[in-house]
Amino acid sequence: NLHHLKGQVQAAARRAEEAERREEKIKKLVDASESLREVKTVGRQKARGELEMKEAQLREAVAAVAGDAGFEAMDETGSPLDLQSITKEFEACDEEQSKLYTLRDATQARLNEAVRQRFVQQQRKEELRRRREDLRREEEELESLEHQISKTVDAMQAKERELPAQRRELASLERRLQEKNEQLRREEQRRGDTLRAVDASVEELSEQQRRLGEATHAVRQAEAALREIREKKSTLAAELGRLQAKREEVNADISRMKKANEEQQKACARGQRFLTIVKNKVALLHRENELEQEKKKIDALAQQLRDGRRRRFTGASGRDGEDEEREEGTEDGEEGGGLEHELRELRRKCEAEKEKKARLEGSLVTRRERVKEIEKELAGSAVYNDVEEKYRSALVDAEIEAMAAKDLDRYHRALDKALMKYHSMKMQEINATMKELWQTMYTGHDIDFIAIRSDTEEQTAGAPTSLFGNASSSASAPAAGQRSYNYRVVMVKGGVELDMRGRCSAGQKILASLIIRLALAETFCVHCGVLALDEPTTNLDRFNCESLAKALAALVEARRTSASFQLILITHDEQFVMKLARHGLCDKFYKITKALSGDSRITCCDIQGF
Repeated sequence: NLHHLKGQVQAAARRAEEAERREEKIKKLVDASESLREVKTVGRQKARGELEMKEAQLREAVAAVAGDAGFEAMDETGSPLDLQSITKEFEACDEEQSKLYTLRDATQARLNEAVRQRFVQQQRKEELRRRREDLRREEEELESLEHQISKTVDAMQAKERELPAQRRELASLERRLQEKNEQLRREEQRRGDTLRAVDASVEELSEQQRRLGEATHAVRQAEAALREIREKKSTLAAELGRLQAKREEVNADISRMKKANEEQQKACARGQRFLTIVKNKVALLHRENELEQEKKKIDALAQQLRDGRRRRFTGASGRDGEDEEREEGTEDGEEGGGLEHELRELRRKCEAEKEKKARLEGSLVTRRERVKEIEKELAGSAVYNDVEEKYRSALVDAEIEAMAAKDLDRYHRALDKALMKYHSMKMQEINATMKELWQTMYTGHDIDFIAIRSDTEEQTAGAPTSLFGNASSSASAPAAGQRSYNYRVVMVKGGVELDMRGRCSAGQKILASLIIRLALAETFCVHCGVLALDEPTTNLDRFNCESLAKALAALVEARRTSASFQLILITHDEQFVMKLARHGLCDKFYKITKALSGDSRITCCDIQGF
């Protein structure tokens, strides 16, 4: 209100000054108009006098010309003039007449100029009248403004009585403004450093965003596949229950069939052996036939040889012929003896094969009878009815289960790969946020930043412990073949990593816990902006408390435009509340006290007056 009244007073003063300047201009115009009127009056009187004088001269000249019409001229004494004198007089009259004409034209021009100046003067009078009217309105407005100024002055005097308290408040605000400016300078310096770091990591973030898009797409595909798998799994589970009941029946049938099949296989083996014997016997008979044919060929060939020799040597005489016949007979006898021996051997083998054939034929008859008995038993048994159809159905069910298991394994691998990629990307985001928060909050120089490292194991047992040790991320011991993650917090100095377990102080551990929670909320709680901190300053020194207050102020400022963001802080540290008040995080806070009656009382307090 004070600033508004000051503005109104200043505006009224400006309007009064403008009105005074306009009044001075109008006065100057009035003075100029009066001067012009006087000049015009003097000029008009002078012109009128000259005109009257010229008219008198003109009348005198005309009278003189009229008196000389009879060409009788008198001089000044009354004596007549001569022609030369008259001519001179006429020339003088002509010259005087031309002068009069010139004077008349000049007088007419002056009259026209006077008329024009009179018209301009009338216009100026009209303008002066309008300006006087404007001046009157301005004076009225000025009076109104003076009246308003008087009211405003009264209000200002009332406000001035309130001014000392407001000045004290203004001094307090100026002190806070100086603190804010100092904080802003430090914040700008820190933001400059942060911007340089951000500029250095823009490419990395863009690449991470691209990988995030790919991983998100893969996760969506995997989720769709997982939903489809779950639907198939539920369907297959019901079908599996039915198939398991059916499998038990089929297993019982198969066990019975196995026994019958074993007996049948034994019978088939015996039949196979019998068939082998029969085949051998048939081959033996073929061999006997071949040997019989060979024998016949040999007998015919021997007969041909003997007949030929007889015909060839029929006419021979003496001892030579007889010697040759003896030699030929000896050769034929030797050849015939060898053939006879081979023939006897073949006959012996043939008899042996015939005996073997007879035995096999008897065994085959026995086996055939046994097979007929088994077939009759199978045909008459209710257990083995439709055994082939049952076996085929069980085989189809087994193949379906194998294919479903293979599909589930493939989907599991795809989902596991997408989850691994998503896990890696989120860990990078968490570590980047933790690094920025640590460099903002931590005032020491022994640790550059902290990070979370994850180690993957295929099989782990045991429940998780603290993040500051080697802890499994699974809530219970995973089954064999499952993947679990062991998380550990490390501190980095000069590019060297060390586990924080057993190497950090209690304050550093508390600060790291706060930073980890803030980073997790920043990474995963995008649409749920509620952040609750319970006693965050425990075991923190004064400098780290100040850094935490600055970090919370920066976090609130960054999330101020988010409609869902809400910070809930529970603390007993009044100094920390005062630090938050200097940063202007909020206007009020709620204080819980214990009344004498033992009841708890919640009071809303102004944080600036705390």
